[in-house]
Amino acid sequence: MAEDTADADPFDFENLYAKENDALQAFLSEHGALALYHLGGSLNWDFCDRTILWVVQNPDCPKATASRIFWQSGAEFRATNPGESYGRANEIMDTVLRRWKVGEYRHEDWADPEPDMTRYEIDYYRNSEGVHAAGNPLGIPDDLFIVVEGTIPPRPAVLHPGQNAELDAILLDLGMFYRD
Repeated sequence: MAEDTADADPFDFENLYAKENDALQAFLSEHGALALYHLGGSLNWDFCDRTILWVVQNPDCPKATASRIFWQSGAEFRATNPGESYGRANEIMDTVLRRWKVGEYRHEDWADPEPDMTRYEIDYYRNSEGVHAAGNPLGIPDDLFIVVEGTIPPRPAVLHPGQNAELDAILLDLGMFYRD
């Protein structure tokens, strides 16, 4: 008897890029905190939300990377649309908030690699009429509203897609075209 697929989702987005995300996570694991720092905050949300969640859950995730990802995740949308699902972004935000509040993020002396972009996202959130009227609906800690300052650690060649064919291929499979 044929399987009834009338209700089946034609695209299994959860697993669509599973193999590619697994490869990226293996690469990031192999290269540690520096890889999370230099690559984690600039991943493609359309295809890598699984890996982005994995990054913020990772014990080696730098504080600046967690902050950058949090502010990229749509905090303003979530704050002004309570109860609405925002895909994996809700879980990413919850993870960052939970771990941030107990001081679990590491490498506090590493600076945000894109401070102007993070500052823009923070200002956008703070100046949103809906967020302003609600106070602080997500319970964001005061220090998460401050761009992480410090030093930018050197980026080894292995973490430059243009200089590492393996990394370049993984990112290309996930729709990312980086050129150093």
